[in-house]
This record gives sequence, structure tokens and C-alpha cells, in this order.
Amino acid sequence: MKIVISAPGKIHLSGEHAVVYGKPAVLVTISKRLYVTLTDQPPRTADEKPLKDLKKDDEHITHIIDLVEKKFKKKLPNFSTKITSDIPPNAGMGSSAALAAALIGAFTQVLDQEWN
Repeated sequence: MKIVISAPGKIHLSGEHAVVYGKPAVLVTISKRLYVTLTDQPPRTADEKPLKDLKKDDEHITHIIDLVEKKFKKKLPNFSTKITSDIPPNAGMGSSAALAAALIGAFTQVLDQEWN
């Protein structure tokens, strides 16, 4: 089995700092994307890791895994995980949000749940 989910980056057209004060902003997606690939095969390259290793290494990913498992009351299997991205990190283009969205999308498919 192989699951590939992607999520786009974003930019603020207007209101980037207004959101800090609870005001609206206008956002648009960009063509740069983050990809999450899950396979049920052992890792074959250096950029693939077992899900359990990602959970140990990254607090953000650990939190996402815990939320998904709690919501669906199911444990995720230990898939090989590969994360690649065209979105520059720390550039305000939503790389963290794209990671969360793509991981949740991939995990809901693994668990055969509706992605809503």
C-alpha cells in the first residue's frame, strides 16, 4: 500500500499582522506543496523513516499522531514515512500547517476514516 497526500503553502495578501488582534486576513495558496508518503514497506532510503521514529524525533508530529489516534480510537500502524516539501521553512508560507494537513489526511486514509 502507498498513500501520497499533499498540502499547499500559503501567503497573506492582506492582514498578516491583523490576525494577531483577532481581525481577518486574506490568504491564498501557492503552487509550492508539502508531500507525505506512507508505505507499508520497510524504509528503503535515508529520507524514509518508520512512523515510530518520527514520533520520537519530532514533537509536532507526535502531537498530530496522538490527536488522530485519540479521535478515531485506533493506533496507527508503523508505516514508512517520507516527508518532502517545496515550501521554504520559517518563511511564513505555512509549512507547519501544510505538514499537519497532509499528515492528518494520510493518517485518516490509513485508518479508513473520512477526512472531513
